[in-house]
Amino acid sequence: MREDPLESSTRSVVSVRSRERRKPGLTNARNRTSRCMTGLLVGLAGLMLLSLTQMVRLHREPLVGMGGLSSLPWSNGEWKLGQQQQQQQQQQQRHRIGDDNHTAHNNDQTALRLPRLASPNTTTNHSDTMIVLDQQLSFPEDKRVILEVLRAAGVTSIQAPSWELLPDTRTLTTLYGPIDQPIVLGLETCQAFRDAIPQAERYVAPAGMFNTGTNALERHLTNNVFGVQKAWQVPWGKHRTESKRLHHAAVSLEGINQTAVLPIVVIRDPFFWMQSMCKHPYAAKWARGAQRCPGLKTLPRDFRRFSADKLPRNQTSFRVKVIFSATDVQFWDSLVHLWSRWYRDYWEAPYPRLMIRFEDLLLHSDDIVQSIAECVGGTANRNHVVETGTSKNHGSGADFVKAVIKTGDLGMRLKHLTQPDLHYATEHLDAELMQAFRYNLSTVNR
Repeated sequence: MREDPLESSTRSVVSVRSRERRKPGLTNARNRTSRCMTGLLVGLAGLMLLSLTQMVRLHREPLVGMGGLSSLPWSNGEWKLGQQQQQQQQQQQRHRIGDDNHTAHNNDQTALRLPRLASPNTTTNHSDTMIVLDQQLSFPEDKRVILEVLRAAGVTSIQAPSWELLPDTRTLTTLYGPIDQPIVLGLETCQAFRDAIPQAERYVAPAGMFNTGTNALERHLTNNVFGVQKAWQVPWGKHRTESKRLHHAAVSLEGINQTAVLPIVVIRDPFFWMQSMCKHPYAAKWARGAQRCPGLKTLPRDFRRFSADKLPRNQTSFRVKVIFSATDVQFWDSLVHLWSRWYRDYWEAPYPRLMIRFEDLLLHSDDIVQSIAECVGGTANRNHVVETGTSKNHGSGADFVKAVIKTGDLGMRLKHLTQPDLHYATEHLDAELMQAFRYNLSTVNR
């Protein structure tokens, strides 16, 4: 007879339980294992709690021997904040130079007071450090003049690398003569201009070659000369040759009486001017290239470097073409011929005009503006304004501090000029102009 499955299953369970009662050791072993597992879990939990407590304590107290770190990475945001604070503290400690008083610069840079320097070489090397030009601090004697120029222009701080590059008084004197004697030529013609032109009809306007600071001069006239009319350029074109006066009218300036305009002609050291022309030649065209600009005297290797259409094989110098307009294209034998002839024409002009140096416009703008205002019969702004940003939105457009640095960079002045170039320059530069404006040729023949 077939056995009932339910009954069979019940007997099996009873049989197993009966065997277990007959083997008490097995049950005790299982109980011991269970208690061990429970104890192990409790122990691990205790260790985790102890570790957590220790971490909390460490989070609240500074760690010793870990660079002053005062927080642990509990969260990504908190870790980043702690890292930033640590870096700031370390940076301030590195940059602190004998003065614990420091201020924050506008661009999240650290502005520091310059220490009382024992020598010109005692400076900081950090590019993000701002040096405050504080009146109460001592500066090297050889840079005192240029620092006064910066302060007068409203420059209150400069970056440390710029401090290193500022020209000293000896360098400026070597290049431009006595630094406290700005040059304004043509003052003897001012009375004739005032006598001939009624006050209400007088104009004053800039003229000069490319890269000579005509835009900076225009800003000075606009901000600091009152009582006369001002144009942004002479009405025959500020870069045009002097011969275009009364024979050409610039766009939008056709209605101005050109004889009623007092030109303020800006001249610049020809060597620095040539370096700027290499970067931005504007309407001037000549054979030029990397490591060979400005070129003056041609060499055999130049004919291998440049094609015949750029440098004809019969040329002994780098001829320059200036395209003032489609109907006004002029040629010069070289850049030094262009500089000499262009300014010689204004030098010999038979009508009233003033000629000033670009370098004096940087270093003595208040004196220059005062002379211009008196000449034209106007008044100068008592609160002289100097725009320390770039004066133009084209070309290289250096700001005030950079322009001052470049003006005293002896190494840049003769860059890429060969010995034949230098001999050519001394032979063909207008010696009378060079002497009148105190541009030094003695440093050229090396």
